Parts: sequence; structure tokens; C-alpha cells
Amino acid sequence: MKSIKSLFLPIFLLATILSFGQENKSNIKEVESLSKDKLIIVFEKYQKASEDVFKLGSTVADVDALYEFYTDDFEYNHPKYGGIYSRKLLYDNTVKYLKKGAYNDMKKRITVKRIVGLDAIVVEQHYEGKTKTTMTIFKFRKDKIYYIEEY
Repeated sequence: MKSIKSLFLPIFLLATILSFGQENKSNIKEVESLSKDKLIIVFEKYQKASEDVFKLGSTVADVDALYEFYTDDFEYNHPKYGGIYSRKLLYDNTVKYLKKGAYNDMKKRITVKRIVGLDAIVVEQHYEGKTKTTMTIFKFRKDKIYYIEEY
């Protein structure tokens, strides 16, 4: 016959796991979501700021304005190019390439489709004059982008 202790151990473990999850919920700060309409407005402002950087005559001030749309812990993931990049690394590289004139003849990105969900936007885009498209997801915390993943 099994001891009472061995019968109650699985129940105790399950109750502990469930209550742990409940206790931690109170420690998590909920970030209020933007409405779809407001999310679209923020995203369109972000796209304009991005276009301002990737064109002839752009300045470091344009880069600064673009990076205001990103959270401090922002990450960019491009699996094809090998991984996840931090906000600081991307900022430094953007300024470096800007100063070399690398963005002077960049083609404009055209948005083909856009799907707006809860704190996220997925876009299908292509470069002007090209047909190959990319898919990118932008994840938001309020009016800031904290994660981009591009395929």
C-alpha cells in the first residue's frame, strides 16, 4: 500500500506549480495595447523616419529620429543573415554606413500587404523596381518597437 505522502506529492507539486504562476502574474506590469488605428499611425511615422534615413542627404539626426521608435532593449532578427542584433549595434552600423554614403542610392521599399494584430504588424514589402518580397514582423510595446524579425 502506498503511503499517504506518496499520494499527495503529485497533488502538492501541481498546486505549487499553478500557484507559482498566479503569484508571478502580480509582478508583471501589463503594458496597455494601442488600438489598431493608433498602431498604424505609429507604424506609418516609423516608415517615414526609415525612408528619411535611407536616402540621399540623410543625416545622423535622421538616424536619431528613427531610433526613437525603438525601445532600449530592441532586437532585430534576420535569420538569413545570422542572428539577432541589438539596438546599439544597429545604430552604430547605421551611422557608419550613412557616413560612407551607403544610403545615397537606396531603393524605396514598397509595402504590398499589411496585417495588424495585437501589438504587432506584419508587412510584405519589396524594393522599388524589384519583384522579390520580404516578410517582416514588427512587435510593439505601446508606441515603441521592441522586436523586428525579417524574412
